[in-house]
Amino acid sequence: VDNHKHLVIVDTLENGWKVIAAVDTEVIIGSLHRFACIFFILFTILLVTLIFFVLNLIFENRKRIKAQKNAETYVREISDVTDHLSNYKRAVLSDALISLEINLSKDELTEGVWVDDNGKEVPLKKIIGMETPGSYDEYITAWNKRFVLNKDNDEFFNSTDRLHLLNVFDKGQTEVTFDYEAKTISGRSTWLRRSICMTRNQSGEVIAFTSVKDIAERVAKERRERAI
Repeated sequence: VDNHKHLVIVDTLENGWKVIAAVDTEVIIGSLHRFACIFFILFTILLVTLIFFVLNLIFENRKRIKAQKNAETYVREISDVTDHLSNYKRAVLSDALISLEINLSKDELTEGVWVDDNGKEVPLKKIIGMETPGSYDEYITAWNKRFVLNKDNDEFFNSTDRLHLLNVFDKGQTEVTFDYEAKTISGRSTWLRRSICMTRNQSGEVIAFTSVKDIAERVAKERRERAI
């Protein structure tokens, strides 16, 4: 190295020294400094990328575990609601001349069973020309005109009206029961008791289970007792 801060590269000859190259040491130091800065920047980027990747893996794993737990909870809740509705349906609709399942929120008569005086099921289409599923509002209107005795038409319609049922359910009432005179599918005049039990399904929609039972013997017995 000479006095002017040059790195001198020489080779020896028989007659003395031969200068091969002379490099400024400040240039070398500057190059090394730039290389170190570039290396540090690249290393920092790589490290940050790696940290972000690891954190993202941890976050996604936690999110997956949470989603799995939520899904398991949702399945259990659906199972509980389904079991509840199934038990509810069996209890309400057992031993009935007419049994209906209605989605009041959607105005849908989902399904039903209609039994004649001989205990034989009769399709709704054969009774009033409707298919199931169908409109509950249309069903109630048609049924009221054909089977309910004139003196009870208003009470029947008001008590079974879909908007009325939704209103009483929103107020906390889950069951509506009333007695009325009507004809059976077979055409026999009798006293019937209609019970409408309401609940919510897993989608939050209001579902009603309706049972209609013949109470003619009970009414006749009560009348005899009052006459004594």
